[in-house]
Amino acid sequence: MPHGASVDFRQVCAGELQRPWHRVRFLDPALEADFREIQRPARRRHVVIEIVILALLTIVIAPIDYLENPNWTLAWFLRFAVLIPIKAVAVRIALRAPTDRTLDFAAALSFCCGIAMMTPVGLFLEAEGRIRCFTVLGAVIVMHTAFSGQRIVGASLTLAFALMVFGAACVLIEGGHLGGMITFAAFIAFFSVVALGVHLYVIERSARGVFLRERMHTATNARLSHLAGELDRLAQTDALTGIGNRRQLERALDESWRHGLQQGGWIGLALCDVDYFKPFNDRAGHPAGDDCLRRIAGCLDMAFAGPNVTVARFGGEEFAIVASDHSPEAMVRLGEAACSAITALALPHPGRPDGPGQVTISVGVSCFVPSPVMTQGDLMRAADGALYEAKRLGRNRVVARAVLPARPNLLTPSDASDGRDAVRIRSAS
Repeated sequence: MPHGASVDFRQVCAGELQRPWHRVRFLDPALEADFREIQRPARRRHVVIEIVILALLTIVIAPIDYLENPNWTLAWFLRFAVLIPIKAVAVRIALRAPTDRTLDFAAALSFCCGIAMMTPVGLFLEAEGRIRCFTVLGAVIVMHTAFSGQRIVGASLTLAFALMVFGAACVLIEGGHLGGMITFAAFIAFFSVVALGVHLYVIERSARGVFLRERMHTATNARLSHLAGELDRLAQTDALTGIGNRRQLERALDESWRHGLQQGGWIGLALCDVDYFKPFNDRAGHPAGDDCLRRIAGCLDMAFAGPNVTVARFGGEEFAIVASDHSPEAMVRLGEAACSAITALALPHPGRPDGPGQVTISVGVSCFVPSPVMTQGDLMRAADGALYEAKRLGRNRVVARAVLPARPNLLTPSDASDGRDAVRIRSAS
C-alpha cells in the first residue's frame, strides 16, 4: 500500500468507526464494496448452510403429517416434490451467486417458499396438532430471522412476507376474531422484529467494526514497514550525494564475501579519489565542492551501479565500487572506465597545481577470491595501497594490486617481511 494511500485509508477507517449509531452501512462507497467483497464467501457458506438446515427440517417433520394430517399425501407432495427441489435450486443459485443480491434472493426463495407451502398445510390439522405446527413455524420464523445470512433489505422483506403469511393463517384459524392464535402471531412478529434488529444492528455493526480495525491494523503495519524500509534506506544513503554511504559499502562487501565463499567467485574493490580536491575547495568554495562531489557520485552511480556492482561514498572525496564476479582484468577495466567517465564530465578545476584544468580521479583496484586466510580488511588495505601509489605516480590513473594476507604466520618467510603491503600487478593511465 502506498505511503500516502496508507495514511488516508487509516483516516477513512477512523472516521467510519465514529459514524452515527443508526448508520450500519459505511459512508465510504469503496470501503463498503470492499467489505461486501470480503464477506461474500462467508455469507455464501452461511446461506447454503441455512437452506440445507431448512431442507432437513422439512424432511424431519414429514412423519408428523403422516400421523396427524388427514391430507398427508398433499403435504408430502408439497414437501418432497415441490419444496425440496426449490431448495436444491436455491443452493445452486447461492453457490454460483456473483453478487450479494443473488445470495439474498437464494435465501429468500428457500424460506419464503417453505413458509408459503407449509403454513397452509397446518390448517388441515386437528386443533392440538395445529397449535404444535404453528408453534414450530413461529419458532422457525424467529430463529431464521435471528441467524439469517441476508442483508438488511433482503432480511426485512423476507420477514415481512413470512409474517404476512403466518398472520393470515392465524386469522383464518380464529375466524377473524381476536383470540389466542392472533395474539401468538403478534408475539412472533414482535420477537422476530427484535431478533432482526439485534442481528442486523449489533452483529452487523460488530462485524463491520472488526473489519475496520483489521484494515487499520493492516494499514498501520504497511506504514510501519514503509517507514522501516525508508529508515534503512536513509541509514545507508549518503546525505550529500544521494548514493550509498560507508554502511552500504560494508553491507555490499559482506554480501559479496558470502557469495564468494559459497560460489568461489571474485570480489573486486575500486577506491576512487578526486585529485587535488582540497585546492578545489580553497579556490572554488565549499558549495562548488559539494556540487562537484554530487556530479561525480551521480556519474559513477549511473555508469556502474547494477545487480553485482555497488557504488558508495567512502568518505570525504573518496568513492568506492564493490563488484562481485569481476576478475582482476575486469576490475582494472572498470577503474579505467571510471577515470574516463569523470574526465568526460569536463568539470573545471581552478585549483590544480599545474594550472586550471579538469577534475580527474585516481583509482586503486584490488581483487581476490574469499578464503579462510583472507579478510575484507586485506582487500581494503590492498585497494588503499593501490590508490596511494596512483597518487604517487601522478594521479588520473588506475593502479591495481594483488591482495596478500595481513597475518605473518600465514606467509612464507620471504613474504612475511612485508606482509601488509600489496604487490602491484598493473597500472594504467
